[in-house]
Amino acid sequence: MTDRGRKSEDEEKILGGHHRMVKEKIVDIFVDLLGVSAEEVTENARLIEDLAVDSLDAVELSLALEEQFSLTVEDHEIEQLQTVSDVINLIQGKLG
Repeated sequence: MTDRGRKSEDEEKILGGHHRMVKEKIVDIFVDLLGVSAEEVTENARLIEDLAVDSLDAVELSLALEEQFSLTVEDHEIEQLQTVSDVINLIQGKLG
């Protein structure tokens, strides 16, 4: 295996670990905010249909994400989110 191959594998491990860390924190936010179980907060869970997120929950979610990850989430970004995976992808994109 070349150094380049090893580097790619190392980068994948780091990115995979980063994804898990972000996901775990987001799951915790949903559990605390909505009172749902962690098992209900799957990446495919739909915010409105499956987790019953309403407009007030969306505002609280935005604030919790901003506090947890020290970033800004715009109203239009929250309005576009449909699944937990969308939330994870938004945060990962902002974190770089």
